[in-house]
Amino acid sequence: MKILLTLIFFMIACVPSPATINRHNLLNLQPGMTKDEVLQIMGRPGMNEAFATESSGVIEAYFYRTEGGYPRTPLVFINNELVGWGWSFYRDTTQKYDIDIEIKGETP
Repeated sequence: MKILLTLIFFMIACVPSPATINRHNLLNLQPGMTKDEVLQIMGRPGMNEAFATESSGVIEAYFYRTEGGYPRTPLVFINNELVGWGWSFYRDTTQKYDIDIEIKGETP
């Protein structure tokens, strides 16, 4: 019984966390990918948001857990095309298009 419990413990300990998988999957992304292509690599985001702009159409952000706690990494799309990711890129994009956002405990 002790051996079985030890074996189960090691099997569980060796399974990568969703955050680890997402960090690895981020390495496969490239600007210019469509949302569908990103979803095939990353899976469904933990949360998302969208903004309509007068000059550039729709700006969307998908947020994926990439650390153990609550912080998530934003992936930014403009008109269905991945244009970049990370908090600095997200902030720069929302400022560029004068999008008023309120960030609550997300930024590292």
